Amino acid sequence: MFSSTPKLKSYSSQQLLQNTLQQKTFQQPIFGDLNPSTPQKFSIVKNLKVLNAPSQQTESSFRQSNGKRINTQESPSVNKENISYRVETSQIEIQLRHVLQENKKLNDLIQKLTREKQQLTIGDKNTDFILIKQRVERLESVIDQQSDEIEEWKKKYKEVCEQDQRSISIEQMEQQMISVIEENEKINEQKTKMQQQIRIMEKDMQQLKFQVADQNNQIIAYEEERIKILDQLNNNVLLMKQPQQQMNNKDYFLEQISLLEQNISDLQSVYNVQVLENQKLNQMIFGLNEELQFVNKQLEEMKKGHKIESNQKFSAVKSILVKLRQEMNS
Repeated sequence: MFSSTPKLKSYSSQQLLQNTLQQKTFQQPIFGDLNPSTPQKFSIVKNLKVLNAPSQQTESSFRQSNGKRINTQESPSVNKENISYRVETSQIEIQLRHVLQENKKLNDLIQKLTREKQQLTIGDKNTDFILIKQRVERLESVIDQQSDEIEEWKKKYKEVCEQDQRSISIEQMEQQMISVIEENEKINEQKTKMQQQIRIMEKDMQQLKFQVADQNNQIIAYEEERIKILDQLNNNVLLMKQPQQQMNNKDYFLEQISLLEQNISDLQSVYNVQVLENQKLNQMIFGLNEELQFVNKQLEEMKKGHKIESNQKFSAVKSILVKLRQEMNS
């Protein structure tokens, strides 16, 4: 609203004081100033240089001494110039006072307009704040009213749903779906447990197979050792049948025979133990195989039964949905 106001020169308190001091200096001019600040003052001082002659006693005013009055009376041209200077000085002082008054008025007007602008700005801000506050309050009241209406509609909807048969069927359908999901989760948990058991049993069977292979290797080694001992025994028997060496090697042969018998008995006992352990391992493997087959069979039956049950429940849900659609269309 202040865009059309012309830009005026603002005066501070210090500048106004300087202007008043300058005004006083114009009211009491000093003619001894030989360094003027403006061309007009320079021309005035140039014409008044006669007053600064050495014969003068002071530089303040020519009316303070008789000598100055004599000089002025004796020089009419200087008197005329002095009178013209005073006239021009008084006019300049009048103009300066007028300009200072105008500037003061304009400065006061600017300060007044500035204060009014600040007050109007504060008023506009307060008005905007009040308007925004009123709008917010209206919006809050509308929101509260709408929230109350929403709660009422929720209650009405709940009452209608409780009375409507379709809502009951929808709740039944949701419950059936929830039960199907829970059963699926239980079956999945059982399935994961059985799969873990199957993996553990497969590891045990693999270890047992390794043990059986080791036992078979040991049995083969014992069998080879037994064959060697039998060959050695047969050779000793052949040597004993020779008549010349029979008497000389009798004690040696008897000792060898006792050693061979001991080795054979040891091998036989070890062989029996290994055979028994091998039989136990084979039985364990057979039992694990049967258990694994049983677990796999249960798992397959569970999968088949789960598929059938879930299909039945989903078919019931689909039938309920078909009925609801027919009722909505009718």
